[in-house]
Amino acid sequence: MGKRAKQADIGSLEEMTRRAQIHPLVGREQELARLQQALLETETRVQAHSTPGAIPEPQSWVMPSRAPFYLLCGDIGIGKTRLAEEVRREVQKRDWSLLWSRSYVQERAPYQLWIDILRQVMERDLWRELEEKMSSPLIHSLVNLLPELAPLLPHEYLAAPIHQDQLWDAMLSLFLLIGKSGPVLVVLDDLQWADESSCEFLAYLCRHVVDLPFLLLATYRNSSLPVEHTLHKQLMQLKRERLVESLQLAPLTDDQMATFVAHMPDQMVQHIQYLAAGNPFFAEELVRAVETRQEEYKQEVQSQRWTLPQTINDLLEQRLGRLSKDCLSILRAAAVLGVSFSLSTICLMQAKNGGTPDREAALLLLEEAQEAEILTEQGNGTNITYHFWHPLLLHHLYDNISAARRILLHRRAGQILQELYLQNEEEGAASIVHHLLQSGGDARQIVRYAELAGLRAYKLSAYSEAARYYWQAVKYLQEHLQKQLQITAEEQLHVASLQEYLAECLRVLNRPDEAQQVYEQLLMTYCQPQPSHNAGPLYTELQALLQFHIARSWYNREKMEQTLQCCAQAEQILHTAAITGGGAWAYTYLQQSYVYWRKGFYAQASTLAQRACSLFEDMLQHQDADAELIDTLSPIKRMLVGDDVGMAHAYCHLAAILTSSGQYREALVYLNKALQVYEQHSLRRNVAIVYNDMGDIYLHLADFSQAQDFFQRGLQDAKYVGDLLLVAYIKGNSGILALRCGQLTRAEDHFKHAITLVEQCNGLLGKVLFSPYLALLLTEEGKTAQGQSILHSTLLLARRLHLVPYIGYVLITLGNMRLIQATLLAEHNDTDTNVCEKASISLLKKAKRTVERALSFDGIDAEIHLEGCLTLLEVSWLLDRNELVYEQVALLRTKSEERGLIWLLPRIERLLGTILAATNHQEQAALHFEQSLYYARRYDLQKEYGRTLHSYGKALLKRSARVNYTRGVEYLQEARQVFARCQAVRDLRLVEKLLASSSSFVEIL
Repeated sequence: MGKRAKQADIGSLEEMTRRAQIHPLVGREQELARLQQALLETETRVQAHSTPGAIPEPQSWVMPSRAPFYLLCGDIGIGKTRLAEEVRREVQKRDWSLLWSRSYVQERAPYQLWIDILRQVMERDLWRELEEKMSSPLIHSLVNLLPELAPLLPHEYLAAPIHQDQLWDAMLSLFLLIGKSGPVLVVLDDLQWADESSCEFLAYLCRHVVDLPFLLLATYRNSSLPVEHTLHKQLMQLKRERLVESLQLAPLTDDQMATFVAHMPDQMVQHIQYLAAGNPFFAEELVRAVETRQEEYKQEVQSQRWTLPQTINDLLEQRLGRLSKDCLSILRAAAVLGVSFSLSTICLMQAKNGGTPDREAALLLLEEAQEAEILTEQGNGTNITYHFWHPLLLHHLYDNISAARRILLHRRAGQILQELYLQNEEEGAASIVHHLLQSGGDARQIVRYAELAGLRAYKLSAYSEAARYYWQAVKYLQEHLQKQLQITAEEQLHVASLQEYLAECLRVLNRPDEAQQVYEQLLMTYCQPQPSHNAGPLYTELQALLQFHIARSWYNREKMEQTLQCCAQAEQILHTAAITGGGAWAYTYLQQSYVYWRKGFYAQASTLAQRACSLFEDMLQHQDADAELIDTLSPIKRMLVGDDVGMAHAYCHLAAILTSSGQYREALVYLNKALQVYEQHSLRRNVAIVYNDMGDIYLHLADFSQAQDFFQRGLQDAKYVGDLLLVAYIKGNSGILALRCGQLTRAEDHFKHAITLVEQCNGLLGKVLFSPYLALLLTEEGKTAQGQSILHSTLLLARRLHLVPYIGYVLITLGNMRLIQATLLAEHNDTDTNVCEKASISLLKKAKRTVERALSFDGIDAEIHLEGCLTLLEVSWLLDRNELVYEQVALLRTKSEERGLIWLLPRIERLLGTILAATNHQEQAALHFEQSLYYARRYDLQKEYGRTLHSYGKALLKRSARVNYTRGVEYLQEARQVFARCQAVRDLRLVEKLLASSSSFVEIL
């Protein structure tokens, strides 16, 4: 029957398979698990299905033992049929019969749904078996549905009438005959279009197959079904009888949608996420359209005007076709207002020549749209708003408005919203400026509302939107000023103020080139003669601060020398003006500290950071401006006045220096202080940075649950503010976490995602940080050439950046990679033992030289330095077998414990055990191996746990006693399970080779 199931005519089977291969099922794990459970429940009924006899009694009067009918509910394109396809694939793997039928809106012939299924049965090999068992009365009852059965009947049967109960019993009997050979899945696609007779028989069938190996699965769009339809009544009754279970499919989340279209570029992913709004079908069609006309779509994304695929347009037009002309007219006006609107607003939009709005008429039209599920209603009382069913519907309606009417509607909408938001202009500014831009409004009004919209977005940490509004404000203000004969100083300062906000947003969004251009324009503005003598010192400090901002832009592009040059210019400006304190000095010191920290000069970095802290503290003590006034200042002027945010920045940097020095607990104290300030000021991006840094510290300390929690919280905030580089760093750190927990596949995904993002942001340092992890991981998976290529390019990049600590870090990774290769050669020496041994020793010597060179560099991160020392000791032991290595490893263990680097301890204890086992100190070796296993279990270091089992088992195999040998094999077998679970290919090969060589010896014992 499993093979016969594949012969089912279920429409476009090849198309379904193709779709499944392109887009795996996403976001339906819970529903699929429930359906898989239903399959298992159905299979238990096979035993109870006795030989042919009487038709089973209906189950409507008792509590059924199970629901034989599952209903996949949801809107068009939500993935109902796709989920049913997944169930189809499940039954194809089992000994099931599959029957699939689909209803069509234009086909309402009686029993059409079941006729299609019965014809499928006739086309199968099974039909011959059934034909032999079918009596003439049974065939007679079916002949009206299947006229092709008539030749099988004696002449006297043809004239006899057929009653409904005979027909239903005959159809049921036929299904029962099919079920004798195994479980049966009947899929009914688009059940909402089924004729009434088919719906009635469906209810009849449900009541008779509860205890039989039948499962009915239907896809159903309830929005397309009138309340008075027979199916609606039948479903209500079946629900009361507990014979049907509904699974409502919700739209996919943004994360699920990102997974669904993960093969697309990130910009397109965001575009599709917005337009598809969780609908998989719309996403598929948009992907197909983007792939066929990529360049056009890129332009449309930038202009925020999208041409929808014809398939989507046709579907939306079909849905709108049921509406009256007046209803469509009000919906088009509503489409101009956006995704949501209020009754009062749309009434004003519809009022003619400023007359009184007809609320009753508008309400009737909106109710018509609600009944057609074009609109949804939210809120209560006087706060009711209407929302379009889907964003694409809004775009479709909008695109079908003529250009002239569109301008008129936008102008009207802008006027209405200005009146409505008169008391709270900032809240409505974004909508107002949109309508002003679309209707060609007055430039001064555009500037005013764009500035208000930008300020609101800035306060909400929505930097991408804020940048767009500030750019619009600067553009229209400059165009307006160019038409004037003379520009006042006040107008120049207005432009400068807008540019300050724009530059700050661009910086946060990791667009340092653009930010630097704006800062340089600002510097030119503030270098002009001051409007008054009193403004002199202020302008001087502004010039110094702008040099700091330009320096920071260089720093964000890893240009350290240019950063220091700009800091030196800021110092010169301040020295010349005899300014000895204040915000300009504080931020200049802080930026210089960042450079020295990157270069690995932690003492100098700490000194400069402490100086900045002292200046920030002094500014806070002598601050005479109140908090409300500070909040109204532009970003740069706020830095001059002084607030606790600058102090929080210094705390964060001091924590970074302490972390690099291995003082993790002390660093956490500073981060908690900074977090309080950032949360108080609702600075979500800075909060996300602190979360990432705290997660990193807990990662060092092997507190993986805490690390995971902080990474997740940081990722949520980083995505909200649109900081892709910060997202990349959190993803990369999550990769390190997954790697240490033995989740190698997840780690690889995180590293690749992080590297892709840093490349998009041109974040060279991020590439240097995470590429070595990926290279080492690929080497451990047996992809040595790929890993070497990545590490080679990373080493070249680190040298180009002239950052010695990072060169050392990459070299230590290279040493680890060579150690892995040497180990593989030493243990896989099946062909020529002598050649492999020489190659292994050569690699170990190279590894030793590489790591020794790296450890000679100053400023290497404390954790990386300790890991490098451990690698060097492992290599030294393998080369020389010198027992003195044991003392050095023991000393390294003490340092790791002092600094709280618990995750290194299993590896250290394993090396100690290996050394002692090789020098015949078996009892002491066992203690170290057990301690290594303890640490690995306690801190969930799965890969380290497996490696210690491997080393311990290998040591036990060398001991003569049978009990030790047996225990060693058991440890190796457990290690194999761990490595298989972690997908650690290299380790798995090694342990399997060892087990294979030991199996024959076990048999002798």
